[in-house]
Amino acid sequence: MKVEIKNVNERISLKSLPRNVWAVGFTSFFMDISSDMVINLVPLFLANVLGVQTNIIGVYHGSRTALHYFNNQNSGKLINILGLGDSWAAPWQNTYAASKAWMRSYTKALAAENKGSGVSIIAFNPGMTRTSLLTEVDVIEGSEERLKVFPLIVRMWSNPPEVPAEKIAWLASAATDGRTGLYVSLVRPGFVLRGLWKELMRSITGNHAGDVVIHTNTVTPHRG
Repeated sequence: MKVEIKNVNERISLKSLPRNVWAVGFTSFFMDISSDMVINLVPLFLANVLGVQTNIIGVYHGSRTALHYFNNQNSGKLINILGLGDSWAAPWQNTYAASKAWMRSYTKALAAENKGSGVSIIAFNPGMTRTSLLTEVDVIEGSEERLKVFPLIVRMWSNPPEVPAEKIAWLASAATDGRTGLYVSLVRPGFVLRGLWKELMRSITGNHAGDVVIHTNTVTPHRG
């Protein structure tokens, strides 16, 4: 096979470059610039918009600070509050749910690391709690259809605030002394079935007493 080798020292004019080389070059250049710009904004977006500041950074530093004092006195109870997504994926709340899964894993790891220290480390999932966070909802324009089933879910599977409050008071009491690594959730199979049963009886009897009213506010997305 014959191979022709040209003079490697011969200078190539920019004007002689094919158009596709120019196109690929400019595309790569602007993609690199945009990536460098966006990558610096992602941590701010995660921390300040999607709740990661509270659910990850806050829990990390809060737990470390509490354990510093608890370990010095060989006693104390650290209870981290979990939520939707700690055990399964949550569509449309992917980052929030992932942060709760991180919290559960982090709390479990802390319990293993501090076993035998006299400090109890507990993870608690209160489920949906019937506060203004559930009943006063901002909806992005165009997503209203997805929210139609939300009042039904809140009716069946949310609790008034006093229910998780009583449970967390129990977790903080002497009843859990000497126990660590506990995972306590109000979202249990029996609770789910009771919610379905209550909704079935509501449909049969027509008794709508105690219905939860959801107020929605449509928010126009920013298009910059």
